Amino acid sequence: MIELLLSEEAWLIIGLIFIIAEMTIGTNYVLLAFGLGCLLNGILIFSGMIPVSYSKSLVANVALITVISFVLLFALRKFLSKPDDKDINQY
Repeated sequence: MIELLLSEEAWLIIGLIFIIAEMTIGTNYVLLAFGLGCLLNGILIFSGMIPVSYSKSLVANVALITVISFVLLFALRKFLSKPDDKDINQY
């Protein structure tokens, strides 16, 4: 079972599931960021840019996804959120 989670195909599928869930639920870019993190991890494993010893560790994969996802989450919220310039208390 763990070997299945270490394959690049599994990370790509998990990433797509997160992105589809974001589109249906709308969690303010949280699932989108984690989906993109999983997709990027799968692409890095598939292209061989991650060393073999690193790609065979579930903890290392999850740590990489977490770091990528949090960076993407803050970037997505900064660039995709609507500016709230209008104050409802101004008359």
